[in-house]
Amino acid sequence: EKSVMEASQAKSKAQAQHIAELVMQASSAHHYFQHWSLYLERSRMIFWDEYSAFENDELDYNPCTSFCDKQLMAFDQVIIPIGRTIRACGVFEISCQEWLEFALSNRLEWEERGTEIVSGWISEASLGGEASVHHTCPEP
Repeated sequence: EKSVMEASQAKSKAQAQHIAELVMQASSAHHYFQHWSLYLERSRMIFWDEYSAFENDELDYNPCTSFCDKQLMAFDQVIIPIGRTIRACGVFEISCQEWLEFALSNRLEWEERGTEIVSGWISEASLGGEASVHHTCPEP
């Protein structure tokens, strides 16, 4: 009887650890699980951080040409699977369903408008906005 109880406790501990790891993964990319406006605001900051790193030879790809595809890959390969796994654990119930719905909605919106949005960011910057865009970003 004691070994059954110990096995049950060990299983519960392992499940709790797994859920904690999933929550940490989700928290590091929390903006994907937020309302569109918050997702977009944070994505814009990430884009310009990546662009600055690229201009300083700290990044081996140009976000002007790859940011849209990388966002979709993040949704498909990381964000949505994490959201579904957390939902399946049944721990956060309604909140988790809402997070997953935001991620799915943001993914669809980004697929439809991402290229246009990034082009807009580049255009704004070339007019004196957030960053000085040099020859590395194609004209929108």
